[in-house]
Amino acid sequence: MAKDEAFVIGFTMGSSNRVSSTEEKLYALAAKYLYPGPYKFNDEDIQIFKDAVRLGYISDCDDLADVDYSQYMQWNVDDVRRLLHIETDLLLAYYRIEQKRHPADRASRRLL
Repeated sequence: MAKDEAFVIGFTMGSSNRVSSTEEKLYALAAKYLYPGPYKFNDEDIQIFKDAVRLGYISDCDDLADVDYSQYMQWNVDDVRRLLHIETDLLLAYYRIEQKRHPADRASRRLL
């Protein structure tokens, strides 16, 4: 779903601690107006993206854009999260908030 993509992109960008507010706004505009049809973000997707940038920024996880994920393809997801210091509790808390904001999406999305 676009909401999931918006979160992953935003959290990854935020984890770098190098994204300016201008870059965030430019990405949001491109995702809303320049992406082709099914890849466009709507206003809800943009809000999730912005929230995720902030979550990534306050997280103590590694810079997720700099990780070579190929070496972890056979690993358990929980082990990779621990290795990269991804705070599952932080992600779950936001996920619960997001599900309350967008209840129509609840049935089609699975929890971490």
